[in-house]
Amino acid sequence: MEKRRSDVYRYIYKKPPFDDAVTIRDERWIDIVIIGLNGYGMEMLRAVLWFCQMDGFYLRVDVFDDASDIEERFAKLCPGVVERGYLPRMGEDYYDIHFHFPVETNMETLKAELVRLPETSRILIDTNDEAANLDLASSLKTFFEGSGRNVPRICAVSSRKDPTGTDTIGSAEEAGQDGKFPDDSLLEKARALHSLSMDAESFETNEYYRRSSIATAMHQEFREKYVKDEETRALTEHRRWCAYMRSTEGYRYGTRRDDRTKRHPSLTPYANLSLIEKEKDRRLNRSDDTIGESQDT
Repeated sequence: MEKRRSDVYRYIYKKPPFDDAVTIRDERWIDIVIIGLNGYGMEMLRAVLWFCQMDGFYLRVDVFDDASDIEERFAKLCPGVVERGYLPRMGEDYYDIHFHFPVETNMETLKAELVRLPETSRILIDTNDEAANLDLASSLKTFFEGSGRNVPRICAVSSRKDPTGTDTIGSAEEAGQDGKFPDDSLLEKARALHSLSMDAESFETNEYYRRSSIATAMHQEFREKYVKDEETRALTEHRRWCAYMRSTEGYRYGTRRDDRTKRHPSLTPYANLSLIEKEKDRRLNRSDDTIGESQDT
């Protein structure tokens, strides 16, 4: 798995955004701010769109950047997300994404912008300048602590750990010297998921299947924690898969599957799936003994 994506996946898996969710009018919201849609910023946006698809939680992402083409760059990588649109549709992936541009990523400008948001539960800073990332993280922490608003968890892209305790992403110390992800237990779970429906060798040789199975294993752990009944877990897994395919793999809806043009007929609300496809999602969520990949691999 490519290092930048591995770093992002490690971070959201080890420090899940669900832990920071804020309550707004009796609803649990994951409100993520990304400052700088650069390498890590873009990877984080694509990852949280699928990872945060969880029953009982709503997701909002606000992206700030001084460039005027950030929405176009995102649309090029994730045409299915843009085509799907940002309005909720029952039984399908849902995200509330707001692009703010061009916005200077300095403290004074950002303060004026951030106070307009409902709340902020987590911030990622990726301005393409490591020193500026850490300075801005420190200033934002001080600002939120004195604002009377929720104090978000803040992460800065940096090749070294921050001595003040700010989360960092991209450092060898944070990732471990070998930078490997996932760890052995998660990798074995992903491999087992894959092997129940496909030959074991393809997990090792096909990066698409490997990525898909790792994402499924990552999310399953939190579905088991937050979603209690089988049918809702199945629906939640379908929402997660739809978001994953659109944001990470770049797929769009099509009447039949075509991997060359990245079209898939299952990118549709859960109610539209066949009984066989729904049963695959249910099996995935029953127990560790009966898990198998959904229709979506």
